[in-house]
Amino acid sequence: AADEMHLDDRVEVNEDEDHDASEAEEEPGQDENAAQRNTTVLLAARPAPGKPVTLEHFQVVQTGPEQEAPLPNGSIRIQLLCVSVDPYMRCRFNASTGADYMGPFQPGAPICSGGAARVLESKTDKFAAGDLVVSQMHLPWASKQVLNPATVPDLDKIPDDIDPLLSCGPLGMAGLSAYHGVEQSKPEAGQVCVLSSCAGGVGSVAGQLFRAKGLKVIGICGSIAKCEWTINQGAADIALCYRDEDFVQQLNEHCKAHLPELYFDNVGGHVSEAVIRELAPRARIVVCGQISSYDQDTTRDDYEYPDPLPADVAEIVKARDISRERFFVGWYTKQHGEALRNMQAMVDSGKLKVPVSWVDGLAFAPTAFIALMRGGHSGKALVKCLTTDSTPSWSSSAAESDPPSKRQKVSEAESATGEPE
Repeated sequence: AADEMHLDDRVEVNEDEDHDASEAEEEPGQDENAAQRNTTVLLAARPAPGKPVTLEHFQVVQTGPEQEAPLPNGSIRIQLLCVSVDPYMRCRFNASTGADYMGPFQPGAPICSGGAARVLESKTDKFAAGDLVVSQMHLPWASKQVLNPATVPDLDKIPDDIDPLLSCGPLGMAGLSAYHGVEQSKPEAGQVCVLSSCAGGVGSVAGQLFRAKGLKVIGICGSIAKCEWTINQGAADIALCYRDEDFVQQLNEHCKAHLPELYFDNVGGHVSEAVIRELAPRARIVVCGQISSYDQDTTRDDYEYPDPLPADVAEIVKARDISRERFFVGWYTKQHGEALRNMQAMVDSGKLKVPVSWVDGLAFAPTAFIALMRGGHSGKALVKCLTTDSTPSWSSSAAESDPPSKRQKVSEAESATGEPE
């Protein structure tokens, strides 16, 4: 039998961050078989063009416990450990993504994103039972499932020296975007970099990497609490809240003594327009994201990415000979292994903090995504799908110190589906 689970707005976030997601008083009920049931999150309906994603666009279904069917040849049976929620997913709720490297979610089919899983059974030479695997974009939201690896093109075994719980989060697409984006920016020691969404999954890592290369970072965040958090994380030297009435004046004050040579853009919109007005001649803009406009209709014939600049701002870019280039993490696939090893070494040595905002239970992945789009997380937002003693001790707050390696505990975890408690 299958029953649809009620979704509420409960989401676990840091105590010191402000957010728009409300906390529910109750969680979904459980019975004695809850740990053996399978949770799947489906696309129920597409949002109207130009409108945000809400809970009504998701359907959470629980099935079982049921006897497992024999595993087909060439397939693997996996159990999710965690899944990632990321801003880029927004366009996949539309009928067209506007991008040629990823397709839209389909109504009635599971939502997909980055995720880490444990192989329970295998009938393919590529993976063995007990392997830990990761996909950065294409893992379906089903707590226990059968996959043909050929349908998940980026499914890989997690290297032994990479923490599996970080492999789809701070050291996954977000961390890789930060690492490769910083390299593409060609930073030079002594320069000033403005970094928008500095408290986000990409920005909180990129800021540390820029500073490690000798740059001064002016971070832009969505709240005073996030500004303080960003400074404490070491992601910025100065942090400004774009919601402050005098934000533009503050930005000008901090830029006029040394005009920024670099802008790492994660947001677009009026924030980016304000930053561009402060840039030095021949400055560089690297467009990593445009979250301010991710609700726009990507099915339009005239859709463009990155967002076109207003005429007056475009004139500034031209007059000052400022370069504005797009960044895409997919261009650097062959360098992912080296990037992961370098970042893991920085984590292990204490030179890189990898903050995570954890949400408990796959059934609450929709609320985690909605909170993300509202600015309701600091650091990388991840959904914990397997509740065992492998739960990271650092999961309660993204502001805590660097985590120890949890690989051994995850590998030894029981094969039980974790549900909201």
